[in-house]
Amino acid sequence: ELRSAVGALVSDAVPDSDVDGVVRQLLADAREDPPVTVVTSSAEEEESDILDRLLPGIIVMFLLFSVTMAAQSLVEERRIGVLERLMTTRLGVGQLFVGKFLAGVGRGIVQSLILLALAFVVLRVAGFVAFAQSAVLALIVAAAVSSIGLVIASVARSQEQATWGAVFFTMAMTVFGGTFFPVGDSGPLNVLSRLTLNKYAIDAFEGILAETATLADHGLEIAVLGGITVVGLLISRLAFRVSVGGR
Repeated sequence: ELRSAVGALVSDAVPDSDVDGVVRQLLADAREDPPVTVVTSSAEEEESDILDRLLPGIIVMFLLFSVTMAAQSLVEERRIGVLERLMTTRLGVGQLFVGKFLAGVGRGIVQSLILLALAFVVLRVAGFVAFAQSAVLALIVAAAVSSIGLVIASVARSQEQATWGAVFFTMAMTVFGGTFFPVGDSGPLNVLSRLTLNKYAIDAFEGILAETATLADHGLEIAVLGGITVVGLLISRLAFRVSVGGR
């Protein structure tokens, strides 16, 4: 076929040996550097990739659920006078506020550690170093989520407002943050995702769980989550009240 094609393209006759030599050289080059490569992935690798994508979203979702619990609990304690009675002890308003924040962080980190332990022990998603870094990252995310829960609880006037505020926040973070599906590198959804804490938390979790990055490589994500925590604590402390209609 090649000899016929060459004969039809050029006016001068080309020896068959020259055509054969060129063909042999091209085939040798193709064997050394194939233009097409076939990659076969095992079922274990595919399962690992799925876990690397889904596990961060599940961890962040569980942490976001604690926002609802924290907001409801604080509003109910204010309504029935628990917080006001606590003020008769040696606790000050600031100490009470810090206690509520630490309780939210503790609740979130316990949930995260249970999920991470199951993932690392049963599913063996990564090694011990990745587990330790994931636990530290979960603590940072839990602090950010807890501060937002305090903002909602401090601003809400009723338990219904706290519940719906927490639900709306959780759903908005989940949908626009690319919790269970990629948002792409451009477009309106990508812009919206950058306004959510899910985007930064999940990006950091994915890198650590895939063992392609460490906490030090996610300085931006950690800085954003830390900034959310600080701003949330400042706003919630200004709005924090221990009694209905009181201070």
